[in-house]
Amino acid sequence: MGIIDILKLGLPGLVFLLSLLSYRLLTKEQDKKSPSQLILRSIKQYMYLNIFLAILTVSGSLIEDEFFADSTVFNIQANTGGKKLTVGDAAVCINTRYTNRHLLLKDTKTGKMIQVYAKTVMPCSKVDHITLNQSDALNLGWKKGITDSLVEVVLAMPGQKFII
Repeated sequence: MGIIDILKLGLPGLVFLLSLLSYRLLTKEQDKKSPSQLILRSIKQYMYLNIFLAILTVSGSLIEDEFFADSTVFNIQANTGGKKLTVGDAAVCINTRYTNRHLLLKDTKTGKMIQVYAKTVMPCSKVDHITLNQSDALNLGWKKGITDSLVEVVLAMPGQKFII
């Protein structure tokens, strides 16, 4: 892997690269007959910075998972009627927290699951609901003539989708 590929990994890639560089500095200094105490002290401080960044990398994802993840399952009414919707897209109420996100829907009666993208927004009166394409409803196990059902919803993290 090249340096650019490693840095594309974000903060974990940077921490890895800095750790690798500190290792190389340390081995280079140890190869000398009399290592410089000033250089060894600088390398030690550099390594402490790497340890701090590694802790920051790990704790950042743990904090995000603990406090900011939308991994809860909630029930919502789904219906068909999105004639303008393409397969895999859904219409959701305008002020929901899952607009422009991938949703994993599981029908409570059939147990079948699909993934849709909450691409379109629509005004809703009192109760939030999701509107699906007819093909997506059939993939959830709805028989012809069934136009609505209760579904369980799990949100993917922003910018990510589920692997099913």
